[in-house]
Amino acid sequence: MLVGAPTQSPAQTGSVHITVVRVAFIVGGGGGSGTLTYHGRRYRLSVSGIGSLGIARAELVGTAHNLWRASDIAGTYGAAGAGVAIAGGGQVARLETREASYLNCAEPKLVFRYPSV
Repeated sequence: MLVGAPTQSPAQTGSVHITVVRVAFIVGGGGGSGTLTYHGRRYRLSVSGIGSLGIARAELVGTAHNLWRASDIAGTYGAAGAGVAIAGGGQVARLETREASYLNCAEPKLVFRYPSV
């Protein structure tokens, strides 16, 4: 008789589309909304508490990784890295949480706002 230990299924991915607006320069913040598509279902996302980046609008489209369930996308995200591909590719932003979920967003679209002098 063969007896095996139960195996845990691997973490899944989902697609994300997030729009952030009105991130103030130096003081203030902004927020936004988006959607997570996970196992064929769409979930609404809310974004808040963004730091002072001087961004008027940002649009992030990408993939959420290490999800065991849709609620795993919740958390505080920080920039894990951003770079520019030299040979024919575009920018990629990686945001991750302490809980090991992370977002890879290809070619983030940012519109900067400059303070008046």
